Amino acid sequence: MAENSSKQPQWLVLLPAPLQKITLPALRAAYGPCLTQILRKAAEISSSSSSVTIVDVGLTVPRTRSSNDFERFFYHSTQNLIAHFYRLICLTCTEQNIDIQYSNDVDARVFLFQHEIDGSSKVTDDLTVAKPATSPILTLQALASSKRSWQHLCSVNNQAGETLIQGFLRFRHSASGAARQDLAVEKYSGDGFPELSDNISNEHDKFSEIPSSYYDSVAVGGTFDHLHAGHKLLLTMTALVLKHTDSPTASRTLTVGITGDELLKKKKFQDYLQSWNQRQDAVHSFLLSLLELDTPSEVETTVRHNSGSATQGQAVLSRLTSGIVVRYIEIFDAFGPTITEESISALVVSGETRDGGKAVNDKRTEKGWSPLQIFEVDVLDSREDGEETSARDDQNFQEKISSTAIRQRLHQQRSKAAG
Repeated sequence: MAENSSKQPQWLVLLPAPLQKITLPALRAAYGPCLTQILRKAAEISSSSSSVTIVDVGLTVPRTRSSNDFERFFYHSTQNLIAHFYRLICLTCTEQNIDIQYSNDVDARVFLFQHEIDGSSKVTDDLTVAKPATSPILTLQALASSKRSWQHLCSVNNQAGETLIQGFLRFRHSASGAARQDLAVEKYSGDGFPELSDNISNEHDKFSEIPSSYYDSVAVGGTFDHLHAGHKLLLTMTALVLKHTDSPTASRTLTVGITGDELLKKKKFQDYLQSWNQRQDAVHSFLLSLLELDTPSEVETTVRHNSGSATQGQAVLSRLTSGIVVRYIEIFDAFGPTITEESISALVVSGETRDGGKAVNDKRTEKGWSPLQIFEVDVLDSREDGEETSARDDQNFQEKISSTAIRQRLHQQRSKAAG
């Protein structure tokens, strides 16, 4: 993987609201041309500079003044959208032969943001409307006030994209704390995308489900080797389930169980496994990009220690300025702290590990504890329902979202170089 000592975001992509029907073909038709051009340019820059190019991809979640969207959370619709978008990114990189984990590294990260709209579907000039910056779903104003060091501001080349760009620039000009470097504004093909007014007309139909609750203490677990799109989806949804408030004294904890090195010795291509510390650092960097707007070095204090537990090893605790505590715990079984800490209230799993969620709740029931609320994320693949793909396409896609496939390719690359 290419190295970048500063690891600063470089590209900010603001995309209009998604279509009512979230399918891979629909997203590809709307966003595909724009994403293809951006990812190709980012890959070229990364390859020529031997550094990681971070592409922050923001998807609009429209909000009207009469709604109370900041207080609502539609888990299944949100998960479906983000999962499909990560699939689209991986497919685009596969088709364009863009590396996500290798020499010309593109680190694409998907997030959601909201903005207020008036009856004419324009971003309002009301600079007092702001979502607390502790939420992963930002307002356009909070996003524009960020201190992140973006060099490129991109969107689709149509009215909807122009609205987002102009709104961002207006908010950024008015934000005293925002980074002041020049932004290269770039617009890419958006001919297949409806205008913003068409997108928001069916907003409530698109999110026609019972709102989910937020939780004060949320857990997630995994190996997180060579962090890829599947991991990013899992971590993003975990961050979204966590309760968010503008009070830094409120108690909120996000616990990440990361498999210890000892349990991974039988993994395929183990010579290319990252250490626990490397995996923890990668997860921490990604979560900070969601949970904190400021430069990471300014907003968190970290304590590293050994827990002394037979089932848990070293631990890292980070207290963010928002008041959120993020804990990274080395685990040696499938349960980790979910069966030793009653205060944990929700668990996020992938479709591959849903049985593990049930096993956790069985253990908690035996202890007389309340079961955890289980949230599930999709397993990413290259096919839409009923769609056929070639074995080669599937293999190339797996190289983007499978830790084992990533290690295998690294092994092949080293063998070829030694050759």
